[in-house]
Amino acid sequence: MRYYLCRGSRWLRGAGAEASGPMRRGLVVLSMVAVLGLPAAPAHAYLDPGTGSYVFQMVAAAVVSVGFVVRAYWHRLRGLFTRRGPSPPPATPDER
Repeated sequence: MRYYLCRGSRWLRGAGAEASGPMRRGLVVLSMVAVLGLPAAPAHAYLDPGTGSYVFQMVAAAVVSVGFVVRAYWHRLRGLFTRRGPSPPPATPDER
């Protein structure tokens, strides 16, 4: 995805003009506000009892999926939040 950015008094285009972290987040938030802020027409739709069951199934599937991901990557996640002390120096042949 290419962006056109204005840096100083000139417009940049191409590989060097791609948005970085904060700017990309700003563009995403701005586009979401623009889409969600558009007025919606009344739907006049009927939601039957099966719709609630379907929503419950989606939420349950999301919870189970998160559980499997946490279980699969548990050691990596735990490594992010635990502190490791300094490692002991390697043993020299004289210390054996």
